[in-house]
Amino acid sequence: MRLLENVKVDYLAGRYHAVAPVLLTQMDGLVNDINLAERKGLHARDPNEMVAWDSVTAHHMGLSHALNPFHESFRKTRTETVTEVYRHGILHGNLIGYDNEVVATKAWNLLFAVADWAYGELNPPKPTEREPSLSELLKKLAEGRRQRIISKQFIENWQPWESDIAACDERGSEVIINTGRLLDAWIIKRWDIVGKEFGLLGTSLSDKQLAGEARELYQGFELTGYELLHICASAPAVQIVNANLVIDGQEKTAQLRWILVDHDTLEVGLLNTNCVWKLCPCGPRSFI
Repeated sequence: MRLLENVKVDYLAGRYHAVAPVLLTQMDGLVNDINLAERKGLHARDPNEMVAWDSVTAHHMGLSHALNPFHESFRKTRTETVTEVYRHGILHGNLIGYDNEVVATKAWNLLFAVADWAYGELNPPKPTEREPSLSELLKKLAEGRRQRIISKQFIENWQPWESDIAACDERGSEVIINTGRLLDAWIIKRWDIVGKEFGLLGTSLSDKQLAGEARELYQGFELTGYELLHICASAPAVQIVNANLVIDGQEKTAQLRWILVDHDTLEVGLLNTNCVWKLCPCGPRSFI
């Protein structure tokens, strides 16, 4: 900004020879700093890259169009007056007649367009969801009705079951895997993994918040070993794992209760491909 303020003074005073060279170098530096993983100045960018959605640069006569003369190369010294911002010719000393109000003004406008593009790059638009068509809505309603019928039939035909861990079939495999993952993470104090197994119904927390919740609930209990013994399903959306846990050097019995939760609504779900098994209640004091 210090350099730009100085260039503004030069521009208003008619010292046009000092305007374009400084503004061009600052544009290069600005564009270079936008993506730190892939540093490329403005001169190294393809004009088609320089488009920002919902801005002046997205116009067909905007920044991409303005960069066409910007990239033109000059091999020989030319003394006639030019009226375009020819970066190569100006910065390499090949164009002597760039020091006029037209080129200086275009250089400012080019800087403003680059700043507009940079803002768009740093603040990308949120994707907008397309409105569903009538046929899609009807299909969704029909699918919902079909799922309700299937759920009702499933509940009417469902029977409680139980099994030793070693003999359990696929009905309890996901819960058994989840239980082992939670207990293994507890032993090594990976609270981020522990927290992801929580079923906090109706509560949407970030991964960082879940990790903090897990640390608060579990850090007072030192788990050093465990054995999974038995699993039972007491309801269509509830499975309970019985285990022996070695906590603070003592063996404790535990019943870890898992419920089937809709991933989006965070409510109890059933027969939904979007459902996952979550521990509920979550803390050791509730299941030891």
